[in-house]
Amino acid sequence: MTLDKEGNPEIKSCQKNKFIDYYYSPEAANLFERLYYKNAKDSLQDAFVAYWKRVAQRFAANPYVIGYDPINEPFPSNIYKNPELWYDVGLFDKSVLQPLYSRVWEEAYAPASDSKILFFEPA
Repeated sequence: MTLDKEGNPEIKSCQKNKFIDYYYSPEAANLFERLYYKNAKDSLQDAFVAYWKRVAQRFAANPYVIGYDPINEPFPSNIYKNPELWYDVGLFDKSVLQPLYSRVWEEAYAPASDSKILFFEPA
């Protein structure tokens, strides 16, 4: 695998594999975990909420936007650390995804517009 000057894999190297191969990697699982759980040392969830706040503010008055889908096809967090999130139907949605969606709703969507909806896409 060839790396760029910052030490990241080059796109050509990444495209030799299917996307799904990366999606189930431990690295991707760790990234999802950082997104789903607010951590004082890590601002990924804060950055995610701030991003949706800007989007919601930008499109609040747009009549063609009826709502937002914060995460397309959410992956059940770090299944390598907590496999129950994968096998216990609904556990991830209730205990992990719903709190994140609630935070996005309360801090980003609702303040921008009371006429938009949040699409809840379960895992």
